Amino acid sequence: MIYINNIALQGGEKNLMDNKQRIDLCIHVVNELRRMRGLAYAVCRQMKSAKRAGVLKTLVPGQFKYVNSGKQKVDNILNGIKWISKGGY
Repeated sequence: MIYINNIALQGGEKNLMDNKQRIDLCIHVVNELRRMRGLAYAVCRQMKSAKRAGVLKTLVPGQFKYVNSGKQKVDNILNGIKWISKGGY
């Protein structure tokens, strides 16, 4: 296995780069690896949060949704009015 460090820092006939080009190559490779590590970390976090959300939804499927109970409250009020108008009290 040949590492980029060995290639970049190696002089001679095969590698005709000067020191600045070698340093720039090493810095570029390190920056690209950091970006890849950051993306891999972000994907890992997304997968963990998706897994957690999926587990919560399977445990309590209706718990985490907004329940619109306005129609039910209006129906209860109207039924109460009908009951009172019929002489319920």
